[in-house]
Amino acid sequence: MKKSLISNSKRFSLLLEYMIAIILIIGSSSIYSLIYPMNYVYICLTCILVVSVIVNILTIGATANEITKLLIKVIIVTVLVGIYCLHTLEVYPQSNIRTYLLLLLVFDLLVLELGIKNYRQHDLTSGIIECFYQLTVILAVISLVCWMLVSIFKFLPVTGYTEYFWGGNRLVGNFLKIYFESQDYNFMGTVIDRNSGIYPEAPMYAFVLIVASAYGYFIRGDRGKKIICLIITMFSTLSMTAIIMAVFIILCYTVKEFKSKYKFTLGIILVPMVILTFAYLIVQLLSFKSSNDTLSTSLRFDDLNAGYQLWLSHPYLGAGMDNLEALQQYMSADRLYTYLGVNQAWYSLGWSSILAYGGIYLTVIYSYPLLKSLVLGISYDNSIWIFSVVIIVSLFILIVYGSPLFIFILAYLWINSNKETLYLITEGEKNNEENR
Repeated sequence: MKKSLISNSKRFSLLLEYMIAIILIIGSSSIYSLIYPMNYVYICLTCILVVSVIVNILTIGATANEITKLLIKVIIVTVLVGIYCLHTLEVYPQSNIRTYLLLLLVFDLLVLELGIKNYRQHDLTSGIIECFYQLTVILAVISLVCWMLVSIFKFLPVTGYTEYFWGGNRLVGNFLKIYFESQDYNFMGTVIDRNSGIYPEAPMYAFVLIVASAYGYFIRGDRGKKIICLIITMFSTLSMTAIIMAVFIILCYTVKEFKSKYKFTLGIILVPMVILTFAYLIVQLLSFKSSNDTLSTSLRFDDLNAGYQLWLSHPYLGAGMDNLEALQQYMSADRLYTYLGVNQAWYSLGWSSILAYGGIYLTVIYSYPLLKSLVLGISYDNSIWIFSVVIIVSLFILIVYGSPLFIFILAYLWINSNKETLYLITEGEKNNEENR
């Protein structure tokens, strides 16, 4: 009877984890989340997390001391972010502060959810992150097949149209509402549909694929069909960020293969060659992007300058979360025209916007989990540091700092990047190598 109860509770806990992972994917600016108010997504995610935390406490177990430590972390984060929210209300009363308070609540619950499991499992490859990975692979397969059959070869027609708001009202074709033709790309005079999956723009989809592929390759150690599928899908988005990350993973795989066979060659010849090759590819890709998409390139340079100027005006606490009105004061006339006339409705750079809106204060808060995992990962020879680098680089280009998925990543890295967990994983890997 007791074994049956434990088995059922584990299944229920796994079901909750998959539900959370689904909401993380949908809530990351998917078209589904644009049809309904985003706060509904956060409320739904909050309710599931509350149930999941309670189930974990009852089934996995947590001592009073462990729960106290987690609650202290939650209180510290809540106070620090609360101070910034008060500042935002003062300088930018129009800000949608309710959404960010819900996002803060989600982060706090994720800390409890991940923390309770980390005390018992000390594992980087289980729970919500693993569910997210498996679901993203399924999403990649579906979108890749639909992209080929519906958008490229036109073997199948669109089955309907979906209207949503994304920098303006849009009406796009869909296939059974599991794939949307939401964005195209002008490739040397030829218009090609980008594989944007269930997202309004390919870069939004690219971030989900980047997180999944970086986790799968660097943390999970996957080298099979799933990673190959994710990499092919990343190329099909025609997103420069996704393509660069895909090339980076391919080069890492090449280095790994050579390392096991030619250690001397790796140290003397291969590493410099790989670095130079990667740098050359990035330069060529950026040059191609600049020459074929001058609008996007000019927007980013203008936004970089505007963000820097706004940060200089509010260096410590920033201008307030999503204070686009303040940012527009530093945009060029051409950029404002583009903003009003070409549906470029938001700022286009991640770290620059965090610095402009949140100053040094919020930038440090966002950076801490990423830098912590970077330093400890290097110290304990764990590839989680490369995963962190991928996220850091992605955030220079993509606006994802307010998405549920990015908030989850921060909680995941903050909780799991601890000395005990990384030490046990490193020792386990060494023992496995010795036993082979």
